[in-house]
Amino acid sequence: MSATATPTSGSSSSPWTETFQYDGFANLTSKTLNGTTTPIPVNAATNQLTNAYYDAAGNMTSGAGSTLTYDVSNRIATATAVSGGQETYEYAPDNKRIHRVVAGTGVDEWTFYGAKGEKLGIFSFMPGLDSNGNPYAYFAPVRTSVYFAGKLVYENGAVNLDRLGTNHASKAQFLPYGEELTSTSNDRTKFATYTRDSYTGLDYADQRFYASTYGRFMTPDPYRGSAHADSPLSWNRYTYVTGDPINRRDPHGLCDASDWYTDCYDDDINNDSTDYWAWVCQDNPNDPYCSPSGPTYAISPAPPPQPAPPPTCQFTSYTVGPLFSGTVTTPGGGTQAGFYIPINLGFTASGGNGSYSWTEQQTVTINAATNLQYSSGVNATGPSVIPDQPLPVSYSGPNNTFANYSDNPGVAKSGPLGTLTGGTFNATFSTQVTVTSGGQSDTCSVQWTENESFRLVMTPLRFPFLQATGSITVSTPVAGQ
Repeated sequence: MSATATPTSGSSSSPWTETFQYDGFANLTSKTLNGTTTPIPVNAATNQLTNAYYDAAGNMTSGAGSTLTYDVSNRIATATAVSGGQETYEYAPDNKRIHRVVAGTGVDEWTFYGAKGEKLGIFSFMPGLDSNGNPYAYFAPVRTSVYFAGKLVYENGAVNLDRLGTNHASKAQFLPYGEELTSTSNDRTKFATYTRDSYTGLDYADQRFYASTYGRFMTPDPYRGSAHADSPLSWNRYTYVTGDPINRRDPHGLCDASDWYTDCYDDDINNDSTDYWAWVCQDNPNDPYCSPSGPTYAISPAPPPQPAPPPTCQFTSYTVGPLFSGTVTTPGGGTQAGFYIPINLGFTASGGNGSYSWTEQQTVTINAATNLQYSSGVNATGPSVIPDQPLPVSYSGPNNTFANYSDNPGVAKSGPLGTLTGGTFNATFSTQVTVTSGGQSDTCSVQWTENESFRLVMTPLRFPFLQATGSITVSTPVAGQ
């Protein structure tokens, strides 16, 4: 496929020729502009770009000059460009972008739409205090739009739309997939009715985002009705207009149409299962276009909910205190006077459905190096393995994303064998934590060894005194270190 522009006599435009290469799935794999070729490698097994990164839902997370995150509805939530800064976005229930926090300035921009979904304008939220210290706020217009017969005619100035909805105001010139030959201001309608964001360079396409440099969308098409059994090329959920940008357009990022006046979303409003508003009404039955008094739309079944990813548990931190003489936690449960070393273990959770519950099990192995001496003359030695009592736990973070377990392990001053008079205590503790979220679980564990030494010494007044030293060594690496 190729396209050629030959300016008319007296025009200031430059001639150009661009050819395109595609694979068998309608993926644009290279572009050649005036003899210069730009390859676009694509993985034929997934229809995703080879040199980009995607999440499990098929959303591009990096590869278009920005790192992107997505909300639960697979809409771009944040964009972090390689040049620095970050923008955030929020959406209405019908998936239209309504809020944008502009990178660098932090200005809140709000988009207002009309009854038919047309963009009326973008306004910045301006809070402040009057001379008496009373708070006030208002919306200041940033860009306003005017329509005639359903067609955009004004956007902070006159627009010049071609048959596909591309705006040539300010003498803007575009290649077939939307790359601009000229350099004109962004944050306005440009290619094929899309708004080109100045920060990322991506085109906001009403229901998705489009990358003109790649000639494809950033996320899979969520509208199942745009895939037709008699058109295998439509099964590729990333392509723009199945590889025909000269003759077709996709004003909502969901389904392509042949020209400005033919809209595939409204080609048959009476019981058409491929109607755009049927797709919207699935999640927004109170929309005026879905009201009982309005037109009747056949609603195809909603897509099945995507399962939440399994949760992930990580051992992330620990603190160890000095040896104390006080109330000790003994293996197997119980507390009494003794020598102990406090320890705190931190675990974090991610993935799942965002809400977590925690359980813990701990065992202690009395190692062969243990040889405790008692007043009865009988020594206590290892090895042995016994269950240890559950550790006290505290939670922090939203929905308990962080669990902190604490313990005071050590040796009692007296027991069935009499009073402790000396020796060595060496034991290895194994702490296993299980985090559960959305019916799925993950476990993580940590091992740590406690060593304490005791000897009976005499004070200057000839009173016996049990001297104790000790330490804890954590053998499992902390995540990220």
